[in-house]
Amino acid sequence: MTLEPLILKMISYDHGSPERIQHFLKVHSFAKTIAVSEHLDEKTLFITEAAAIVHDIGIRLCLEKYGDGNGKLQEKEGPVLAEQMLSELGFEKDVIERVSFLVGHHHTYTGIDGLDYQILVEADFLVNLFEGNTDTAHIRATYDNIFPHRDRGKNLPRNVWLIMWRHHQLFFPFRGILLKGWASHKNGDAARFQDKFTVNDSHL
Repeated sequence: MTLEPLILKMISYDHGSPERIQHFLKVHSFAKTIAVSEHLDEKTLFITEAAAIVHDIGIRLCLEKYGDGNGKLQEKEGPVLAEQMLSELGFEKDVIERVSFLVGHHHTYTGIDGLDYQILVEADFLVNLFEGNTDTAHIRATYDNIFPHRDRGKNLPRNVWLIMWRHHQLFFPFRGILLKGWASHKNGDAARFQDKFTVNDSHL
């Protein structure tokens, strides 16, 4: 069985929410890359990828039902939806059970009981850090609390974190000044925009 039908079904499920579609595709890409670098067996890799694809399946229902899509509500509502979708596509029972468990725990960072769980948390965290413009302290905290030191491989999550740290240190000051410059430009002061852009460029 391939995962393409699941990806297409999730895209259809999240129709009208391109940000959620892009999010799960990015999480899936990170999860697959990390899992391959960890030399997961074929079935665990399959489960990890499937869980990454459907991990946020509960958001839409949570927003409709509670007006809130926070992580704990996702964990409450998501597993049944994931189980239903995977069942409709003919996934094996043990795969469905594990994926549903992971969907129901992907915002729980204690009691991680397998590499599939660890990698899903890592991949989701990496994407959320980028998308949320997380502050410096939070980014630093995830380094030791979420991404463990591993004895094998190149420890991709930590390497990506380091790239993100440099991105945060270098790009975000640039972006802040650039946005201020754009505001000046929108107010009709193109010269000030150019000045701010030039000053900002020196930060890189």
